[in-house]
Amino acid sequence: MDDIDIQLLIKHRGKDMQCFDRIGIVLKEVTLSSLYTVLTSQFLIGCVCPWVKEPFDLHHDGIHVDDDWDVIIENNYIQSRHWGVYANNGHGEHIIRNNEFIKYTTDGEWFVYATNMDNIIIEDNTFVGDGGNGFYINNTAADINRNLLVTPGRGIQIENQAGSEINQNTIISSNGDYGIHISNLSAPSVYSNII
Repeated sequence: MDDIDIQLLIKHRGKDMQCFDRIGIVLKEVTLSSLYTVLTSQFLIGCVCPWVKEPFDLHHDGIHVDDDWDVIIENNYIQSRHWGVYANNGHGEHIIRNNEFIKYTTDGEWFVYATNMDNIIIEDNTFVGDGGNGFYINNTAADINRNLLVTPGRGIQIENQAGSEINQNTIISSNGDYGIHISNLSAPSVYSNII
């Protein structure tokens, strides 16, 4: 079996979550009409597949929730090489709370990439990376509170927003890029951050 074919299917609320060779967890068709999709208390470092005797690192990306509604990612340890949470074209409100994200390569992308959803809440997390950037939020209201973000790249980049709140975060960057970069934002509220 090729590495590309390796996958681990996990049942979550009756739907499949997949662990591929490049992604930690992909949520597919987990939308429930009045309930949130919840990913909680997971320890994602590498997949342990039944046909492989030793655990191995497959995590190019942490969690993909593209085109998903109302996702909660809470109380997890997530180690990846590139993306931490990739939520392109999300819907509703996504919550990323009380997690620890580790990016262990010097290359990489954003810890959190979120676009086109109603709102995202990122609070009480720790993000530590040897490469890449912090949070990229586009066309999404965002509440970003009480996070520790250590990255050599840009800390937080917010574009095309209706409104956001960024407070009580500690942002550490080793290369002197922007701690917080906001453009085309109508009424940002940024206070009590250490940059």
